[in-house]
Amino acid sequence: MIQSNPFILFEETEEDGPFLCNPETNRVLKLNGIGALIWKQLEDGADSAEAIAIKLSTVFPSVPQERLLHDTQAFLAMLQAYGLLAS
Repeated sequence: MIQSNPFILFEETEEDGPFLCNPETNRVLKLNGIGALIWKQLEDGADSAEAIAIKLSTVFPSVPQERLLHDTQAFLAMLQAYGLLAS
């Protein structure tokens, strides 16, 4: 089960775009649009890479499901490595 860390702040500004901020470490991770969509899915309760990939397939119907799943898994692994997911 995957969950966003409730202490991580998600912000999206016109000037800087979407980003995550860890107030404990003062680290900031700038996101692209797809990264922001994945984070929002986590905040909305998606609890697996598969569930997120299925949601993304409705936004990107021309992208193969396997590709969406692979890219989602890679992004979630990066978030985990940065301590941005709940353990």
